[in-house]
Amino acid sequence: MYDVRIENGLIVTGNETFPGTIYISDKKIAAVTSPDDVREAGEVIDATGHHVLPGLIDTHVHSRDPGPTHKEDFFTSTQAAAAGGITTLFEMPNTTPPVKDAPTFDAQVENLTGKALINFGLWGICLGR
Repeated sequence: MYDVRIENGLIVTGNETFPGTIYISDKKIAAVTSPDDVREAGEVIDATGHHVLPGLIDTHVHSRDPGPTHKEDFFTSTQAAAAGGITTLFEMPNTTPPVKDAPTFDAQVENLTGKALINFGLWGICLGR
């Protein structure tokens, strides 16, 4: 049995849009079937009249955390992203300090991990000698 079944929607992929059913287990897509292939699930979501997209990726985000976070921080940035269907984002290096080497990368991963509501990656900068 699956955790969730999303049925009656139009599934959108990078190549096509088609009617189908999505099954989710452990918070991941476990199967995509034709509408007539109905399987058991603990929760059923009726997506009639809706398009169903996979989680989207935003590759250019400026939360400035750590740094001048008066506009937003990483928690609020990932919160807003999740509300908009983003499941992964990449943080730009306009932080204090910027991600510029292995130690600042490791420190930033540690800093952001507890604040992130979605998956994330980090951009770094190259500094001249």
